Amino acid sequence: MVLLKESDTGPVRILYLCVSNAARSQMAEGLARALLPAAVTVESPGSEPGTLNPYAMAAMAEIGIDISKHQPKGLDAVDLAGADVIVTLCADEICPVEQAADAVRDSVQRRRHQLQLRIPQDLEMVGDCVRLVQIMTNLLTNAVRYTPDGGSIAVEACSLGSIVELRVRDSGVGIDPDLVSRLFDPFVQGPGGHRAGLGVGLNLVQRLVVAHGGSIRVCSEGPGCGSEFRVQLPAAGAAWEEPRPPVTAVS
Repeated sequence: MVLLKESDTGPVRILYLCVSNAARSQMAEGLARALLPAAVTVESPGSEPGTLNPYAMAAMAEIGIDISKHQPKGLDAVDLAGADVIVTLCADEICPVEQAADAVRDSVQRRRHQLQLRIPQDLEMVGDCVRLVQIMTNLLTNAVRYTPDGGSIAVEACSLGSIVELRVRDSGVGIDPDLVSRLFDPFVQGPGGHRAGLGVGLNLVQRLVVAHGGSIRVCSEGPGCGSEFRVQLPAAGAAWEEPRPPVTAVS
């Protein structure tokens, strides 16, 4: 426990330092302002001075903290030497795709599938890490479920200007053309419904993707030809756009 009290030279100044992750810096400052005494001055320079991260605002609003009046600063605008406490926030995170792959690894091994990941090291996307992992885990779980034993599953990612595209491709049972257009509807089950759950997983995936300002579609040449899901999300640094209405899946 750290006891904070006013110093001889004025209020205590706490600096949260995470310059490579503006959202994390802004959330840390918002939480600290809500929890610490008013006499404590809190600052958090980030990588996007002057810009409030929409995901930071949404995440804090969920717990009742309003950071809409936050004024993000750059590192050069903050007096590092004058800080009484500097808290360094770790910016290193495991890629959401790798986390999702770890989550399904046991199932992949039981079914004797080959799982390949092709993810550029410098690829950065905008989004809530937990939800991105949820999206990819759900898509990979479907690929495992609908691919006969000993099949292949591949995840690829690439940058397309202001967006990042994630592709989950499998050698599974494929999708009938009549089902493709309805696959993201609630309670619609994939081919061989006895293998599926409640039929809400892909609908949830679509809603999460759209909430991130992205889109999702599925491609399949038909039964026995496997399938490919393509998720497009804003790349890091891309301008924020309001979530768009869900787009009907197309083949």
